Amino acid sequence: GPAGRVHISLRDLVTYGEMHISGRAPDGSVFLTEDTLSRLHQPIGDYAAGWVVSPPSGLPSELWHNGSNTIWYAELYIDPQRETVVAMASNDPQFDALGPAFRGMAERLIGRGD
Repeated sequence: GPAGRVHISLRDLVTYGEMHISGRAPDGSVFLTEDTLSRLHQPIGDYAAGWVVSPPSGLPSELWHNGSNTIWYAELYIDPQRETVVAMASNDPQFDALGPAFRGMAERLIGRGD
């Protein structure tokens, strides 16, 4: 559901990101086939089935998404080449300030591909 309808732990958000890299559920079973992953991640412009594809702030990450329910704010970054997931959340919904801060932290954690 849109606009804050998903209520999960930060660990589960990371697990969701990991499934978008491997296609596998935590128990190892196939959750998303390679064809499904390809279709979900295929950009139309800079958007792909809920994922922003153009990297923010020069990140090598190909996929990211953010969201807020007006109380909480979260961002999820996925770098399939490095098999890296970065998830961040705050109990402050001020995405105008948090977005750039989160992107800066993700950039340091994922790296610029140097």
